[in-house]
Amino acid sequence: MKVLILGADGMIGHKMAQKFYKPGFELYLNTRSKKDFLKKIFPKAKTIQNNLLVSDILKILNKISPDYILNCCGITIRRGINLNRSNSIKINSELPYLISDWTRKKSSKLIQFSTDCVFNGKKGFYNDYSIPDAKDLYGSTKAKSEIGIKNTLTLRSSMIGREIFNKTELLEWLISNKNKVINGFSNVIYSGITTLEMSKYVYDIIDKNISISGIYNVSSKPISKFDLLKKLNKKFNLNIKIINDNSFSSDKTLNSQAFFAKTGLKTPSWDLMLEELFLDSIKFNDIYKNI
Repeated sequence: MKVLILGADGMIGHKMAQKFYKPGFELYLNTRSKKDFLKKIFPKAKTIQNNLLVSDILKILNKISPDYILNCCGITIRRGINLNRSNSIKINSELPYLISDWTRKKSSKLIQFSTDCVFNGKKGFYNDYSIPDAKDLYGSTKAKSEIGIKNTLTLRSSMIGREIFNKTELLEWLISNKNKVINGFSNVIYSGITTLEMSKYVYDIIDKNISISGIYNVSSKPISKFDLLKKLNKKFNLNIKIINDNSFSSDKTLNSQAFFAKTGLKTPSWDLMLEELFLDSIKFNDIYKNI
């Protein structure tokens, strides 16, 4: 089975690559700038480097003709250097539709990743059919990437995990503050999962040929960012003093009952997810290098 991963050097993408780097899968890894690194850690995979231009992507798709495309690329809210309207629209909004249209014509499948940031966080416990209402550039462009048609599965979630390169998201930020003092928002409620857990879900969907398409929330038991940071601090032995900060409120929790009912998959507890994340981080410490 041919699997193409776009953004294979990113936070989500490299975990997907690790999961599918095994017999039974012909793995293709796309990156904008890290081809040599990916070839080093995934020597048996086929690595492609380009800038995700429309013409380049279509050439790749037509040449490879993948059975599954995992679109793990995106410009996030914390990647400030790239956060301009033109790039965000092209990568976050337009690229998924280009790929989805190709899969529809070729009977291939696209798995697209969206985010809880498509919501403004005023209500909480949003379901699969809740209407995105984010006004910021990241949230609004990701909302436009959500595709609910046959041949495309949009997994709306929020994820925490290790990063190889950019080091801009929550866990890497926390690790960078080892032995320091930070604030943790006790009124910001979160229901994400780890990138490791998401890679397991996607692998099972493909490996078991689970019939699922459309837009589905994927979430865990809600937890405050303050409590999540405390758990991560303890698990990764970071010796950080975390001050309870209730000055800001947001609830972007997701209701994912439909996804788990459809797939038969289950979300483990936060303690188990973080234990597995820590052990995985130690296992691959040669590529993370900062624990």
